[in-house]
Amino acid sequence: MVGVIAGDAPFMEPFEGFIPGPSDGKVSLERARLEGMADFLVLPVTRSLMMRDHEAIEQTIRFLDTGRFEHAAGPEHAAPRPTPDPG
Repeated sequence: MVGVIAGDAPFMEPFEGFIPGPSDGKVSLERARLEGMADFLVLPVTRSLMMRDHEAIEQTIRFLDTGRFEHAAGPEHAAPRPTPDPG
C-alpha cells in the first residue's frame, strides 16, 4: 500500500515558473501521483523541508497506522477510494 505526501510550496520564487502547475519546486503535484496509490495528500511545504515538517511526520504515522491520511482541507487532494469488487 502506497501513500504519497506532496508539497506545494516552491523552493525558490525565481524558479516557480519552470514546473507547470502547483509544485514543491522540483516535482509537480500531477507528477507526484502514482497509479494505484491508496491516498494522496498535499501539504504547504517544500521538498527539502518536508522530512522535518511536523504535519508530514504526523501524517506519515497516521498512514502507517490506518492506511489513510487525514484530509482536514477536504477530499480534493485525496486519492479515490477503490470500489469494492461485486463478484
